[in-house]
Amino acid sequence: MTRRSNDSMINEMVPLANRLLYMQVVRLVASLGVLGYVAAATARVTVAPRLVVVGTLAYLAFAGVAHLFWHLLGRRNITLFGALLIIDGFYLCWVASVSGGSVSPLRWIAVLHVMMTALLASYRTAVKLAVWHTLLALVTLQILDAGYGAEAFGVKHPPALDHIATACFVIAVWLSAVGTASFAAMNERELRRRKIDLEDLARMATDLEQVSTPEEVGSTLRRTLVEAYGFSRLEILAVHPDGVYPLEAGAPAVPAAGLDEVVCRAIEAHRSVLVAWADPRLNPYLADRMPNAENLVVTPLFAEGNAIGAVVAEHGSKQTQRIERRVVSMLERFCAHAALALRNAWLLEEVRKVAATDGLTGLANRRTFEEALTREVARSARSASALGLVMLDIDHFKKLNDTYGHRAGDAALQNVAAVLLDCAREMDIVARYGGEELAVIIPGAGPCEAAAVGERLRAAVEALGAEPRVTASVGVASYPAAADSAEGLVRAADAAMYDAKRAGRNRTSVAAAVDSVASRTR
Repeated sequence: MTRRSNDSMINEMVPLANRLLYMQVVRLVASLGVLGYVAAATARVTVAPRLVVVGTLAYLAFAGVAHLFWHLLGRRNITLFGALLIIDGFYLCWVASVSGGSVSPLRWIAVLHVMMTALLASYRTAVKLAVWHTLLALVTLQILDAGYGAEAFGVKHPPALDHIATACFVIAVWLSAVGTASFAAMNERELRRRKIDLEDLARMATDLEQVSTPEEVGSTLRRTLVEAYGFSRLEILAVHPDGVYPLEAGAPAVPAAGLDEVVCRAIEAHRSVLVAWADPRLNPYLADRMPNAENLVVTPLFAEGNAIGAVVAEHGSKQTQRIERRVVSMLERFCAHAALALRNAWLLEEVRKVAATDGLTGLANRRTFEEALTREVARSARSASALGLVMLDIDHFKKLNDTYGHRAGDAALQNVAAVLLDCAREMDIVARYGGEELAVIIPGAGPCEAAAVGERLRAAVEALGAEPRVTASVGVASYPAAADSAEGLVRAADAAMYDAKRAGRNRTSVAAAVDSVASRTR
């Protein structure tokens, strides 16, 4: 995602059709001013007033036909727009010449014409038009200097007066062109910036709809802010009451440090905080993540009134460099949108976790276990590797509930689950299969390895010091030795577990290999 260039957006601020229409209004107002002046000061007009009226009506008719022609073309026509400006110059020069020459009040309509062109077109067009009006004024002055003023315009002024009036007119034209164009350019540039900001915000909102994890939300926000405002460094922190952690892929989702002073200040103020540099004594976490950072802006992330994070951005390497208020305001808007998306992503993760885990023990539930076992059996079949399964049942669990109560039974289940998690490898999957029955999927374990793991788990349960003390019966089966499918593997491990119960409980039983079972049935 890249920002659009300024040049590609200049003509999108006001459509050309609207600019042409507004210029038609300017021409109409100027023509009415000319006719009003001719009616009020007939004595100063050196030609028949009827001629001025006819000329003005012809000028308006030509402009109207040109405007109609522009609409019939059905497309933009910059050449026609420029041609009309040239005709405007001829008309204004003519009415000024026949109503007093260089000292005619109508001459100053050209200044207004230049100003409106700068506002409605562009500063380049205004400069070109200023050149055109200057050229017409100088040509008129040359005619007067040559002594043809009386013949051409019916007026005669002292040469000094003509020169002074022309000089004042040229200066006024250029001051109006440059001044109006400068102010218009600043306003238009600000509008372009705001339009780009809103487009970036809308684009980020669209991108956030395509992601679902907190890390993806953080990556989207980081990419958008860096590309939009060119921050040299940027950190997105997830805030917890007891600390923060970076919101990025691979980072641990646990608090790594206490809240830094600037982060606390931004959260308490509920707005962005600007700091020249982060004192390492007060902000050890930021000093570690962004060493020697200067010119920081810290923006809190709030969702439903709660602080859930913060964005820390470095916007320059020099302490004298200042960040625009517009950027700070837009940064807060970006963060507000991202905070809601981040909150939704965390809620979605929580829902997924609840759907996939057992509420009492925190282990994978039956559905997750079956999906994982099917997946691991398919993987073992593709790689021709072994897969072990341990089924564990707490001995005399009903008696434990009847004697000590269900709370004690729940506590026993939780203790056993914690032991299994401690003993299991990172790749192993520990699940609550049902009731007091637990299961452990052991990728890569053949019959001997799975039997050793099952015995180690049984011994760990027996060694639990919590009261009431419990033991467990363990059944072990492996793929493909004891079964050739996920369902068969569960049946084999479950049957081995019941063999352990029948043999006196608190022991480990291993399912027989498929070949041994087949030979025994024969």
